Amino acid sequence: MVGLRCFRLGLLAVATTWLSGCASYYLHYASFSATNSSGDPREFHLTWKTAEYPSWWIASNEATPVELKTQCSKRVWKMMPAADSGCGKGITACGQPGLDLNSQGQPITSGKTVCVSISDSLHHDQIADLGSNVEVTVSCFPATTKLQQGDETVGTDYLRASVVPYSIQTRKVPLYGLNSGPPPLDEKSCPQQ
Repeated sequence: MVGLRCFRLGLLAVATTWLSGCASYYLHYASFSATNSSGDPREFHLTWKTAEYPSWWIASNEATPVELKTQCSKRVWKMMPAADSGCGKGITACGQPGLDLNSQGQPITSGKTVCVSISDSLHHDQIADLGSNVEVTVSCFPATTKLQQGDETVGTDYLRASVVPYSIQTRKVPLYGLNSGPPPLDEKSCPQQ
């Protein structure tokens, strides 16, 4: 009886280990140059991670939010499906009252205004389904490009708003492979705050 119980527990442990290993994990990223809202040339990173399952597996592919980072700025946009972000349709990030202005330059008063969105040519609304050619639309402006945090002034600028989406080619690499993503943004060349 004890031997059968141990055998079943061992079989369960092996099955759990095998089943959890069914997903393949990837990093999707792009590094590109553009202008921030102040008109300064900056480097930008677009990144997200996916867990992709075989077509025969019962689980659906999963993804982290898409992050948009700006050189010389602490502001990070996290785009999520509308059901998670709470604003707009598709994969979006909402503006924050006090931090952002809408496309007409008016202060955002609620967290329901879409400021940044991402899509692809097939208009996927789930991050795990995005292709390698994506379009990022920015429709807000920072209320201020610098914030005081204690004794330090930090940059909060981000990608310049544009009615024409930014067309970006992304790469997909194994999450823990030798090519683990874009190089860090160069903060040494940032102006002194």
